[in-house]
Amino acid sequence: MITLNKDNGAHDVTIKYAEKALQKFGNPIGAELGIAWGGGVEAIGKLWKGSEGIIYGFDTFEGHPRHLSYSQNAHEAYCMQPQYDGYGMDKLSIEYQQKQLDKQNLKNVILVKGLINDNSFKDAGITELHYCLLDLDMINPMTLAWTLVRPVMAKGGYLCLHDVTPREHIIGLWGLYQEILATGEYRLVVDNPKSYIVVLEKL
Repeated sequence: MITLNKDNGAHDVTIKYAEKALQKFGNPIGAELGIAWGGGVEAIGKLWKGSEGIIYGFDTFEGHPRHLSYSQNAHEAYCMQPQYDGYGMDKLSIEYQQKQLDKQNLKNVILVKGLINDNSFKDAGITELHYCLLDLDMINPMTLAWTLVRPVMAKGGYLCLHDVTPREHIIGLWGLYQEILATGEYRLVVDNPKSYIVVLEKL
């Protein structure tokens, strides 16, 4: 499985905080929204395998739902196209990814196919999270994802936000990051513009 954020360094950050969640909570519940080729959830599945921790991976498994972009001409709508061109679309499918997870007996990785909606967490049975990565690239899906995460993030849990830094990277995402900080519900622990990653800890 392909770990897309390995190239920019964000994967090293997210796996570090997935490990911290394991140490802090023992049997963590996590979710990644926007998993692309699945390398991130695969790595966390391996990391948490000796515990009863579970990592959920949400994705369309078909590529970006560009119709959800605020503009079909916006950078957010086509920012993944170079990766699709480079890696191909076949290994994006949920069937392929599930097969790879099954080969490794990673039963603690649960893939959820479809667009994020108001009931995504409810339907998956998620009532609490200790680790979460939001990496949906587009402002509308990212905003909806935040509304799902907000009521279920446990105190001390880690919320990772990709593509929200630096300010000019993807229009709108930095603003969402600032809105989350302004709630006063989180402490900033990482802001790494070179890797486009932010990590917040729930107070």
